[in-house]
Amino acid sequence: MSLTSVEKDQSSSTAKTPHLWKSPTFVLSMAATVFIALRGYVMAHLLEGRYLFRSLAFDVIAAIVILIVLQFIDRLVIGWLQRLIGDQNWLRKSLAKTIRLVFIVLLPGTFLLATVQMHPPKIACAKKPSEFGITFTEHTIETEDGLSLSAWILPAIEDNRPVVVMTHGLGANKQDFLVVSRMINAMNYNVVTFDFRAHGDSDGHTCSLGVKEAFDVKAAHDLAVAKFPGKPVYAWSTSMGAAATLRAAAEFRIFDKIVVDATYSSVEHLAWQTKFRYLGPLAPAAWNLSRLWYFAYVGQDIEQFGPINDITNLEDIPVFLIHGTGDPIIPHTESERLHAAAAPGTKLWLVDGAGHSASFLNPEYSQKVYRFFSQ
Repeated sequence: MSLTSVEKDQSSSTAKTPHLWKSPTFVLSMAATVFIALRGYVMAHLLEGRYLFRSLAFDVIAAIVILIVLQFIDRLVIGWLQRLIGDQNWLRKSLAKTIRLVFIVLLPGTFLLATVQMHPPKIACAKKPSEFGITFTEHTIETEDGLSLSAWILPAIEDNRPVVVMTHGLGANKQDFLVVSRMINAMNYNVVTFDFRAHGDSDGHTCSLGVKEAFDVKAAHDLAVAKFPGKPVYAWSTSMGAAATLRAAAEFRIFDKIVVDATYSSVEHLAWQTKFRYLGPLAPAAWNLSRLWYFAYVGQDIEQFGPINDITNLEDIPVFLIHGTGDPIIPHTESERLHAAAAPGTKLWLVDGAGHSASFLNPEYSQKVYRFFSQ
């Protein structure tokens, strides 16, 4: 072979080797990096918090790993379909695309959905209560499973007053609900507010949708008892935080009264009422795969847990259910379902037109909550 032929072969080989920046994995990874960064910083801006660099680094690495996994699954599906039915005939091609779409919805689709829910952007608190003219003290509390959580205590004006533990929702932090904390503190209650695991300034990166967060609620309750011994301990909770609060109350027999604002009856029921209702015959398979991804993250079956199971075990603890009829995230029918399962005497207030966790904007809100706690 002549030198010229060798050079041509090398040139041809080089031409066939794709550049790194043309690799689908590289392009998707860069797109994920930009998307994750923008998502985190936009959410931080909307929530008036801080998106820390270490959170960005973790999110980007997690996104790249997820993309590689999804691409691997997609290639397996393509290879299996080509071996099974080939791709030469237009009918077989159409069938292959349809089956591939089903696999994408069931495998990567449910995996991505579970990951988004269980790994929300971790937005740190940018402001402290003192910047709003609120007296407070900072605390670090430990959960039974070894995580450190960031907490604030807002003391009541008078001594010997009850204490209210505040819990926020998915993707939020204790700063986001300072307006409600201040409202309840102004009622002359001591307030304990904290960041759940994988949220705000607390440890962790995986959210279990209220299951393991019950340990976080228990740790906050223990702080309240330690700082205000002998005083009644109430709870104000919303969304995912309300699910965790009800589970903690049923599991550990804590709290004297509980306000539950805009939560779900179970993750399964909420999923079927919202996302999976559009999947038709694929819905059962999608839900069971979602359970599988949840188990891979948390090590427990989400189908065995739910506020509707917990509220039935709270006959001795008064509960006040609140839900906005305009909630686009968790339908108010979820609270109606909880109310039907709860003990007689459980209160339900449907706030006309209120959005998700926004019922507190109603002029009657503080009055009704105060009346419930003070009765």
